[in-house]
Amino acid sequence: IRRPPRSTLMRSSAASDVYKRQVSTQSTGKNWISRSASDLEGIVSELQTFIGTKLAAMGGDGLLRALDRAIDEVKAASADTVAAETERLLHKHAREAAAVSLVDCDPQLFAVELTAEAHRRFQAIRTTEFFNECWNKPSQVASCKNLLALIDYFNHVSGLVTHAIVSERGLRRRAKVMAHVVKIAAALREQNNFHVLMAIVSAFSNSAVGRLKWTRARLPRKTADQLAEIELLMSVEGSFKHYRAAFLDATPPLVPYMGVHLQDLTFIEQGNPDRLDEQINWEKRVLVSGVLGQVTRYQRVAYRRPTMNRRRGPEAEVVRHFINAHVVGTDQALYEQSLVCEPRGVDQRSLRA
Repeated sequence: IRRPPRSTLMRSSAASDVYKRQVSTQSTGKNWISRSASDLEGIVSELQTFIGTKLAAMGGDGLLRALDRAIDEVKAASADTVAAETERLLHKHAREAAAVSLVDCDPQLFAVELTAEAHRRFQAIRTTEFFNECWNKPSQVASCKNLLALIDYFNHVSGLVTHAIVSERGLRRRAKVMAHVVKIAAALREQNNFHVLMAIVSAFSNSAVGRLKWTRARLPRKTADQLAEIELLMSVEGSFKHYRAAFLDATPPLVPYMGVHLQDLTFIEQGNPDRLDEQINWEKRVLVSGVLGQVTRYQRVAYRRPTMNRRRGPEAEVVRHFINAHVVGTDQALYEQSLVCEPRGVDQRSLRA
């Protein structure tokens, strides 16, 4: 029997080696994916690209199928686990079914959820929504729905915080809620979420909360100083000079306090005609462009890990439930609740502890 040429044997051996490497790669890859699928959520897209290109010749199709199956299984199991744990936590601190107090929510996680939602709405705003004061004109609100959604979120958070404070009848408990809100505000400042930070400051200046002098007096000194610092940062003094300085000095990502920039656009719009001597008023366009350039450039910078990693798990689901499902009453109803907390002219010793 004639032996095949050495070159043929080498090719056969090489083919066998390639096949063995393919089998080994697929086996190792599938095992790793199965064991680590729960940690791959943030890099699935990159991993799929790597397998489809770099490992295409070594069993890429099989690995892609294994990845898809593993991720689907993990998501299904995770959804069931999160749903069960969320239901449990919703009842953990409840006074009645499905009720959770603000102080039961981790302040850092609460701030992350507020920032994630505010930034999502901020990114959705189109440049054209800032033109012609459409947010102030009922006939044009359809053309700036994303901008109005961010404004609505401001009002929702402000009302939520106001309600959380005045709904507590006991002075000690109410002061605890107020101190917890300050912790959330401090976390928002760290995340450069100026928009929602101002929503919380506006809650403290709301007549229903602003009159609760005995409650504020119970705040620890450090917390009271922290609140005063935040209020100064977002004060209207000098046309928001402290906020403007912090905004320009901040490192993105951030969510700007939209009220200031809409105010600037309103002044430019109302103080400058569109045309001068039948010619386009280019100076006005330059002013508008300057304001828009300051704001819209931050839409392109997203919040990254580790900030957004905290949004996973049952605790995050509880916080989202609290924020989104919270029903806020009218200003009149909130003020009436405030009067129950601290009646007019009441002495601190007469208040319910």
